[in-house]
Amino acid sequence: LRQQQQHQQAAGDNTLQQQQQQQQQQQQQQQQLMFSLGSQMEDGMLEAVRQLEAGFDRAFGAFSSSVHMIDAAQASSEQAATDAAAQALIKEVWEVVDNSYMDARNSGFDHEKWAKLRDAALARTYYDQAGVHRTVKDMLAQGVSDPYCRFIPPAEFHNMKKYDVTGVGLNLGTAEEYIKKTGRMLPVGSSTDGGVWIVGLSKGSEADRAGIEQGDQ
Repeated sequence: LRQQQQHQQAAGDNTLQQQQQQQQQQQQQQQQLMFSLGSQMEDGMLEAVRQLEAGFDRAFGAFSSSVHMIDAAQASSEQAATDAAAQALIKEVWEVVDNSYMDARNSGFDHEKWAKLRDAALARTYYDQAGVHRTVKDMLAQGVSDPYCRFIPPAEFHNMKKYDVTGVGLNLGTAEEYIKKTGRMLPVGSSTDGGVWIVGLSKGSEADRAGIEQGDQ
């Protein structure tokens, strides 16, 4: 009788343990599902915003071109220089994406379509730097279905570069910026000449989970 009771108790313990394991697995699956759905929603929203911005830039670019046509003859040499710089930028963006873009989301990147977008952009006339920037953004919106693939103009990038532009939760800066913002000295043996330092990072981000710490170089 005692052995039967022990066996029953052991069986009950095993059943309880299995139930707990099943509950943990269900909770993990639910968390993974919620994360996946949240990520998909975020990607969809970012892509919608990017397409909206590109549409606005197209409309503004068409209006701007019609205005510039009135006085285009006033500065032919400047026009030639602007067109040359525009074509160089378009070719550079096309080449970088065509050679280096990895379609990790399996969105169906089409090299032929991308080349046609390049040719259409090169066939236009540009009157200022803002115009070619709008065209490049439109190229990316039409040719690359990835909300994280975008063109950032130099002036905008200059304002952003001290913050998280890595996409993994890192705040980067120079050695001087690290010391000034954190109030800490650099690790022993570190040099203040050049280099990029981790000024801060977002808790729970990819960088945080990878073990990166504030003060890393």
